[in-house]
Amino acid sequence: MQRYKFDSDSLYSLKNELYKEIPGLYPELVTECYTEDNLIKVINKIQEIIDNPIITEEEMPKVNKEEITCFDEETNKKLNEIFSNNDLAFFGHGGAGETIINTEFKCKYPNLLSHFIPLSQTNESLSQFKAWPHKNCPQIAVMALNMHEYNPIYKPFKGEGSSGETLYSIANDYFVGYYDNDKGEFILNPNFKMRHEFDEECTVYQKEISVHAVSGPDEIVKFDKELGNIISILNSASNVTYLDEQGYKEVKEQILHKIKNLKELQDVITPEYIDKLEKKTETVDNQTNNTFDWNGDWGFPAPGSISPPSNNDIFGADLVFPSPDKPKTK
Repeated sequence: MQRYKFDSDSLYSLKNELYKEIPGLYPELVTECYTEDNLIKVINKIQEIIDNPIITEEEMPKVNKEEITCFDEETNKKLNEIFSNNDLAFFGHGGAGETIINTEFKCKYPNLLSHFIPLSQTNESLSQFKAWPHKNCPQIAVMALNMHEYNPIYKPFKGEGSSGETLYSIANDYFVGYYDNDKGEFILNPNFKMRHEFDEECTVYQKEISVHAVSGPDEIVKFDKELGNIISILNSASNVTYLDEQGYKEVKEQILHKIKNLKELQDVITPEYIDKLEKKTETVDNQTNNTFDWNGDWGFPAPGSISPPSNNDIFGADLVFPSPDKPKTK
């Protein structure tokens, strides 16, 4: 098959070249680096990468499979047909059975391996249906992700109640069906789809992005995060999956969507915005210097003269996770 990859290394190198950080526990982003000229260089590089994918002739790696014999004849036949598909990666979740056919899967955290157990076409793997490791659940939903695409699968939504916390859902057409222990059979999901199109309302991928906490003004931290996400998507799409032409086009659409986000953030990070930040920093520095009384001895700020930093001061609005580990695409 033709496998599509992206040269994420070159974008990673350009990011480090253009956007500097001051080392520390939470590296501080250098605000004057976030110029319109640098944005143009970054966008041109991203466009070059997605317009010129690396195409190789590769075969999908062979996965250990065996004839399923641990259920009744009809169920064995059905499971062998489902799990023999080499294009799909399978995951099981206990406690969500027939509800999956009628509604979406909901969870508190967008972390695939926190909610699912990887499954394979072996008797050892699928016999877990009869005594599921998590609470011995009687119904086990089976999700199948296509190895030729890399789309975000988690859609954030606001939970009910006064807290209104952010929760996540996965569309039910990712689920091939469920095993019902009480009935002793596997029920197929008529809504299941082999392939999915990019849905911009889904924002989180099946693979967690590396956490890299930085400090700086809100909009600049958001910009850094979005650029880091682009690098992570290109890297993971190249190494986690075996993108075919259709999958490549879907990832390209995702990246174009994120370029739009970068441009919108850059519209806010104007020279006037940066100049105002620098003047604010100078004022804070002067105020801080004035609170110390040296007089030849060690001095300490007067009680109450320095307020503790807020979360915004430390993290730039929130914890962010842009810059991934150095990607490997070749």
